[in-house]
Amino acid sequence: MDNSIVPTRRRRHSGCLDKKDLDYLHHPVPEKVSSIIDTPQRPKSTPGERTHQRKRNFSPTHSSEEADGEIDQSMQIEIDDSPLEAQPPPAQHTSVLTAIRNNTTPKTPKERPTKPLPTSKSRTKMAQPNPHNPIPVVANPSMLPVQAHVARGGVATSNRRLYVILEQACLEAYRISSGGAGKGRNGKGEGEVKYTLLNCDDHQGILAKTGRDIADARPDITHQCLLTLLDSPLNKAGLLQVYIHTAKGVLIEVNPHVRIPRTFKRFSGLMVQLLHKLSIRGVNGPEKLLKVIKNPVTDHLPPNTIKLTLSGDAPTQRLSRYLPTLPTTHNIAVFVGAMARGKDDFADGYVDEKISISDYSLSASVACGKPLPGRLGNLTMVQMHTLEKFKKELIEEDIFVEERMDDALLLRFLRARKFDIPKAKLMLVEAEKWRKDFGVDEIVKSFNFNELEEVNKYYPQYYHNMDKDGRPIYIERVGQLNMEALYKATTQERLLQRLVLEYERFTTYRLPACAKAVGHPVETSCTILDLKGVSMTNFYHVKDYVFQASSIGQNRYPECMGKFYIINAPWSFTAVWAVIKPWLDEVTVSKVAILGTGFKKTLLEQIPVENLPKEFGGTCECPGSCSLSDAGPWNTLGRANGAAA
Repeated sequence: MDNSIVPTRRRRHSGCLDKKDLDYLHHPVPEKVSSIIDTPQRPKSTPGERTHQRKRNFSPTHSSEEADGEIDQSMQIEIDDSPLEAQPPPAQHTSVLTAIRNNTTPKTPKERPTKPLPTSKSRTKMAQPNPHNPIPVVANPSMLPVQAHVARGGVATSNRRLYVILEQACLEAYRISSGGAGKGRNGKGEGEVKYTLLNCDDHQGILAKTGRDIADARPDITHQCLLTLLDSPLNKAGLLQVYIHTAKGVLIEVNPHVRIPRTFKRFSGLMVQLLHKLSIRGVNGPEKLLKVIKNPVTDHLPPNTIKLTLSGDAPTQRLSRYLPTLPTTHNIAVFVGAMARGKDDFADGYVDEKISISDYSLSASVACGKPLPGRLGNLTMVQMHTLEKFKKELIEEDIFVEERMDDALLLRFLRARKFDIPKAKLMLVEAEKWRKDFGVDEIVKSFNFNELEEVNKYYPQYYHNMDKDGRPIYIERVGQLNMEALYKATTQERLLQRLVLEYERFTTYRLPACAKAVGHPVETSCTILDLKGVSMTNFYHVKDYVFQASSIGQNRYPECMGKFYIINAPWSFTAVWAVIKPWLDEVTVSKVAILGTGFKKTLLEQIPVENLPKEFGGTCECPGSCSLSDAGPWNTLGRANGAAA
């Protein structure tokens, strides 16, 4: 046997051979080697693998328990049942090619022999190497999943880090089925045991049966804290490390690279599996993203760490002034209570100091995050100096009114004029002059809108509960406007007086009540403007009132709009909005949403279904009418809308 060409196999190239190896397969080889490669035929008694069998063998089976706890692949995490081990490359190819290079006889593999494929012209042609399209060298021949690994601490490992410990977190797995009565997989064994994360929304009956407080089942607080912390620029810079210490004493380390599920349902499934498996790792690498570690947490903190606890009873510190007083060589650990209510003594054994960062009672998520730019708690040094200078000039010019002009109000005027002090001062002076001319103080003291029920039939305008961010909801139904009947019941002057009264009550009563109810500052409203049935004729007759009302809102009570939904908008309104939208400020445009008749889904994304009136897709049906109830945390006396305080 002089020369021979290795017959081409039916199997595809696995990617583990380089171009140099392939060249040996297309050149004459010694006879002793070709005899090894020309293997015996497959025994006829061994049937080949059928297509339908192969497909069935690769179909995984899942129990109901696995389906309940399934985690979406987009989360990039999986349960750490066993370590990820590298697979060795195929031994047969390696031994043959090594023998060809060394001109030696390799050991014959002990695997089941296979019948060589018949040769043909087409196959011989395909077997020839193509110099114009070489097979690329694969960088990862074993085809293992790869995870991009970033060193702990990121690019700024030399800088001090912030450690956040979420204390008293409500993470408790509750067994919802014992599994003793049914049968397991394939009808054998005991049934599957299912667990769920105990929470106050889905398990009120369980909590009542066991005599537990509903506040003891608030895992949503931990979920929101993790989303806030892991999305922060500090974490992306590699300067943040988060730990979770549950009410049951379980200590969890959170890898900075983990992607926490956005929905609470998936987060619950993830936490249940973590509490049972004790660790969760990434599917594209061996790095553990969540793991249970040994107590206490102080063993995992660097020696030079200053430990602080956030407490509502401690002296309030302005962080921009307090943090520079701490040593720059020390790390900072902050203990935050991730519970609905309770004492702040969870870290008294090893904490150095207790501080408060706000005059308000903040929720854990807000304490971990920060307010919007240009607001109290999130001011740059330039903005802080501008606020102090603005306040000083108002005092020196005898414009400042201590009873009304707090920092929040001054910042409204500064934001409305882009922190330009002369323009903001001019705006504030004009607003104070208008207050005197319009008699605002007298309206607040004695105005009573007795015709409220009659006016409500022809022009409903009212506040009703809060949205998911704690903003008071303001609803105005322009489509029901009946000008002739409206002006028989009241006058335009009294409508404007009622509007001013509602603005004053908005800033004096509603916003503080909402802030107290949700646990963080609230400065804006969520407005729903209903244009269903609106006619241009009625709008033309009421245009003077609309323009005056808009002027009062923009110039006398600036920066009060948080969300603005225009629903049931006709096509003509949408066309006009598309024209004027490019001329408006980006911040203003981001607050406005023009919706047609399919507005329900969008509203429910921002407003709880129980707080939204039924006519807008919610479930709220207040006795007498939602438009007259003035329902909300500000109405402790059950007053109707427009009644005197």
